[in-house]
Amino acid sequence: PGKYLVRAALLNAQGGEVEPAEFRFARTDKRNAPPALPAEGLPLLLEEQSILADGVWPARTGIPLPLNAVPAAEGLALFENGVRVPLQARTTATWGPDGSAQWALLDFLGRYSKGKPAEYRLKLEGGAVPSRARLSCRETADKIVVDTGMVKFEVGRKRFAGIEAAWFDPTGSGRYNDLETVIKGPGGPYLVDGRIIRFEAQHDKDVRVTLEEAGPVRATIRAEGWYVSGEARVEPLCMFVTRISAFAGQPMLRITHHTIITYDTRQYWLADAGFTVASQIGERFRLGADGVEHGGKLPPGKGSVWLHQERYDRFRLVGAAPKPEPEI
Repeated sequence: PGKYLVRAALLNAQGGEVEPAEFRFARTDKRNAPPALPAEGLPLLLEEQSILADGVWPARTGIPLPLNAVPAAEGLALFENGVRVPLQARTTATWGPDGSAQWALLDFLGRYSKGKPAEYRLKLEGGAVPSRARLSCRETADKIVVDTGMVKFEVGRKRFAGIEAAWFDPTGSGRYNDLETVIKGPGGPYLVDGRIIRFEAQHDKDVRVTLEEAGPVRATIRAEGWYVSGEARVEPLCMFVTRISAFAGQPMLRITHHTIITYDTRQYWLADAGFTVASQIGERFRLGADGVEHGGKLPPGKGSVWLHQERYDRFRLVGAAPKPEPEI
């Protein structure tokens, strides 16, 4: 802070000043007060839904924040019907290199009653809230183990064969035994090209499997690598990026999978692409797309059922037993 005088002039060839100019200015430490979050908090609105009318759905959203309103997203707190609940928040953009949070990424569990969501509000409040739901992650050189309290699963680090082992405890006590095994064995992403050569993610020896995020609400494992032929007689075909997310106290997993085309599509094409889950339990299936649900009995043995997008605007169900003809 202080008062300053700036003087400038052009010099001619002889070194004399030509048209000198000057101006004065003052610097102060006066700043505009940062905008405060409303005392009642910022509302987060969830849509009504009837798929799971009385349940809990994992929610993820990004929110913009005014300049200097929130120093860091980690200082935000979430309230459900007036009671503080666990929130996983991180800053994804700032107002300048050392500025306040401009964008925040939020993960929380949205609770529904008769299809209507609870009321959620964000406030600026420090300290962590203890979570009754458990979410733990354990890493070793060989694998990553995630336990939500209802589901425990393992993903290999030296090879990516999807979820190679998983257990389900319907009581939510976090105690598992062999009778509760739901997945056992390798699986994961695969491709079959036009030459009927099978490529699998589990054959990539240089795969990168990391615990991308681990918080009180959400844990995500990220796998990245190549589809490789088991005989290694041809070059790898495509790349893949897979994320497996689990949520505190929840029996569900969310898997997002991307295949990155790296070949000349004028020379090669794909005959099949999928993601294998080595599960031998269950008698029925449920699949859905574009708001339409398909369900029924699983085929006997090791048969599979899947949705095939045969056109940009149409799916067909493959592998399911045909519906019986109506009796006349």
